[in-house]
Order: sequence, then C-alpha cells, then structure tokens
Amino acid sequence: LITAWRGRMKQCHGDWSKEKIRTLLTARKVTRKDASGELDDEKGLGQEMDSSVLEDKTGGLSWWFTQFVVAKEIEISVEDRMRYSVGRGMFVFGSLDSLAQLDREIYGVKNLVQKFLICVLSSSLPVSLPYPVLLSLSKLICSSGGGTRVGWAGRERASQLVESKYVNMVYLAVLDIYNVVLEIMFKHAAETISPNFPEKFAFLRSTLARNLALLESFHQLTGHEEPQGEKVHYQVLKEMEFKIETSKLRQIVLQKRFARDRVVVSGDNIFIVNAKGEDMEAGLVLAVHHLKTGEVIKQFTAMPQSLLSGNKYTMCTRLCVLDEIVCLSLSQGYPKASISSRDQVFLVNWVEEKIVMKQTVSHSSQLKDAVDEREDYFNYSESETDFDYLNTSDDDNDMVNTSLGVCLSRKGNELFMLHSEVVLPELGCMAEMDDWGRHVKIFGLPKGLLLHELVNVRVLDLHAGLVIYEEAKERHLNRKKHQVLTRLNDCDVVVKWLDLVTGKEVFQESFSEALQTQRPVYSIARHSEGDTMVMQYKVGQELISLYR
Repeated sequence: LITAWRGRMKQCHGDWSKEKIRTLLTARKVTRKDASGELDDEKGLGQEMDSSVLEDKTGGLSWWFTQFVVAKEIEISVEDRMRYSVGRGMFVFGSLDSLAQLDREIYGVKNLVQKFLICVLSSSLPVSLPYPVLLSLSKLICSSGGGTRVGWAGRERASQLVESKYVNMVYLAVLDIYNVVLEIMFKHAAETISPNFPEKFAFLRSTLARNLALLESFHQLTGHEEPQGEKVHYQVLKEMEFKIETSKLRQIVLQKRFARDRVVVSGDNIFIVNAKGEDMEAGLVLAVHHLKTGEVIKQFTAMPQSLLSGNKYTMCTRLCVLDEIVCLSLSQGYPKASISSRDQVFLVNWVEEKIVMKQTVSHSSQLKDAVDEREDYFNYSESETDFDYLNTSDDDNDMVNTSLGVCLSRKGNELFMLHSEVVLPELGCMAEMDDWGRHVKIFGLPKGLLLHELVNVRVLDLHAGLVIYEEAKERHLNRKKHQVLTRLNDCDVVVKWLDLVTGKEVFQESFSEALQTQRPVYSIARHSEGDTMVMQYKVGQELISLYR
C-alpha cells in the first residue's frame, strides 16, 4: 500500500509543502445542510472545510460536528480521489523522512518473520541449504500462508506465553497502521481527517517500533544472544492500579473531568491526591507510591480541611511536585462567579509531612468578568448543585473561557512559585488555552513576596530559577471588553529570559508573524557543576545552540 501511495505521489508531483497539500485536499467536495435539513450545494465549501485542518489543531466536538453532522461528502472522480489521497497522506505522514522511517519499520516486521522462518528451516531440514535458498523458501511460506503453524521460538510453555503476547502486540500495532493507510488510499475521509491525527499516527508508529524491538529482543535472548544496545526493551514492568477517588468531603470539590490532574510522576514516585478523611484527618490526602513496585511510601493529610475558612473550595489546577515540595492549590468561588474569587496555595514537604507555606492569590477582575459571561451563556439553574456543575463531563473539548495553573522552580535555597491565569475573549476548547497569553504572578518563597507580575506572556520553559517566556508586543495587545490577553500564535512576540534570583532580564530576542517564522525551541538544564544551561533549537536547521 505504501509503495502504491508513493506511485500516486509521483504522479501528482507532491513536494510536501503546505500549499501543495492544501491544493490536493481541495479535491474533496462537501455540501452543508441548511436549517431545513436540505443540502446546500455551496461552491467551495468542501475546500474550505478540508483545508482548514492545516490551521485547526483542536479537533474539538464543534469541529467534528461541522465536518460530519451538518455536511455530506460528494462523490468525486477517480483522478480527484487519487489527488486527495496524496494530500491526505502527506498531511498524516508529515515528511519524506518520516515516510522513509515508516518503510524501515514495516520492513523490520517482514525481516523479523523471515529471519525466524529461516532459523526454523535450517534446524528442521535434513541437509544444510545456502542462505539464498532459505530466504526464497521463507518468502514462499509467507506468501502461501503456510507460516501460521510453524510454532514459537521458545521451548518452554512460559516462554511461549510471553512470546505470544509480544507477537500479538506487534500484529495489532501493524494492523492500526494498515487501517490508516487503507483509509488514505481507498476510503472516504474519516478518522484521518482529524486536525491532530498526525500526532496520533506518530504515536502508532512509536508503538510499532517499541513492540517490534520487544519481540526482537525476546528472540535474541531465546537464541542466547545479547540484545542490541538501542533495542533493549525486553524488561516489561508489571501493571499497577492506582485509585483516583471522588471527593468524600462537601467542602472540597474535585472535578471529575480533570481527575488526571491529581496524579503526577516525579522521580521514582507517583503522587496521588484525594479528598477524604474524618474529623481532624479530613482534607486533601496525599499518597506517594514507588513507581516500580507500587508500594505506598507515604500517605497523610497534606492539607487539613480545618485550615479552609470558606464554605466551598475546588481543585482547579494540576498537582505540582518539585523534589520534596508538593504544591496544592484550591480555588474559592471559582469556577463559579464570586466576588471573593481567589486561590489558596499550600506548599507541603511530603518527606517531613508538614506545610511549609500558605499563599493567597486573588483572581483578576478580567477572570471574574469572564466567569460571569460563561454563567450567563450556559444559564445554570439555581437548583443545580456544585457537584452537578463541576462533574458534568469527562471531555477536554468542553467550552471554557478561563483556566488557572501553578508551577514551581528552585535554584539553591531559593524557591519560586508561578501562578497563571488565561482568559479567552469567547468560549473555546481547553486545547486552545495554550495558544493564548497568560497573566503570571511570580512569588518568592517562603516569605510569599510578589516578585514579578507579567501580562500577556506564554512560558516556554522554567527550571533552576530561570524562566523563558514570550511576550506580545504592545501593538498587539487586545483591549476588547474584559480581554487583555492576546493569541500569541499569530502576532509579533519578544522572547525574554528572566533570572528569578536576581530579578534581571538576561536575554531577549524578537520574532515577527509567528505563523510565518518558526520560533526556536528552548530547554533549560542544570549542569552538574552548578551552571544553568539553555539549549536553543531552530526548527528546520541542523544546529543546536547552548548558552550558559
């Protein structure tokens, strides 16, 4: 199938550019239903909808609704279907290098099967045969379907059970990729049309590579060979179950749809927070498990309910762990409208089982106004309970216009906490939040002093007391209604490096038209000798710069 697709690509002169992909995707024709349910043959609608995947990265519920519920695909010619399959394939595969890597992975599966059959033949035949003859026989067995009864590489029953598991994992991984290529080549647009499907396809490819390496390593160990260094994946950790419970306390609300935000892996441990307990033990209970064994290392009431002065608190931010410090943030009032909307942030030393700091962060007036607008839009009834309001869905595509976050950074004895708000001008999907600027407050701990307040910024990396962020230039600031933040993906920005210890800006660089100019990717690391290093990678260039 992939070879046939390459032939189509050559016929269509595919050059993997966005313009070429967009042109090929317009071969698909779609009509939209009007209010009466009749199809409206609006010219060019199909081109507009399908080519939009190059810009829309959310793939939210509203996007799927416009693609498949209120629209219908029109039959097109064989030539147009071929052109469309080439455009869809280039969109999914990503690049020629990625396609070549996929070829190698598929050939890896074929070679593994042939190598196994050659070993079986060489050990079973009464006379030794040259390798070319054995290779031809293995190909004949594969093409005729005669290899289904060959058996296993392992001799013991336990080894055969393990091998069967690995073989099934490889088979299912290949089947997933086969179905994707089959849809691209011959079927109407379905799952592959999703804006974020290239990321999913990359995951499918990585799953195949991992499972194939696992099976190869098993065969090498069975044959008393040493697995290759880059393919040592034969150690499978046991499956462990960790329970994420609903809140058992009326004063503390845990949002069901964000249950994964109460679980975080840090170092060799996994941290889970639940709201439960009785009397003085009631509150946020932190459980620390060893990642490899699942053994409970610590379990204690990290934040007692008795420390909360209000009637209702909600955990709206992700659990954050830095070394021995755990950051727990509870919102009072939010996500409902409240004049006293604010966050109570607790820093807990999980090793010593004690609270080391408590910080109150008031929400901005812009966030409060946005929450008012959201409530007016959905018109929540007075009879609705807090639990109904907060636990209505498990879908990340829920329509929201605000978000909160906290994170930690440390350099030496200096500890810093960053609190951020995002406010959208209108309701959008959760995935859209990353595209917008934030209102960030930086506190020095444990005194809790406000060190910096940044507006309309997006944090690119934070580590070792250094924060790298991009900031919208003044002429792009949005002054519409309550909105003071800007969509940073499509405006001029300034990238700044801020040393939190000294409070000084150490570097800055400007970029214009973010959609047209690929901005660098930054990564901060702490050198073993104590120096802070910054890696800068410019996309599309074979160059990585290191700064000290």
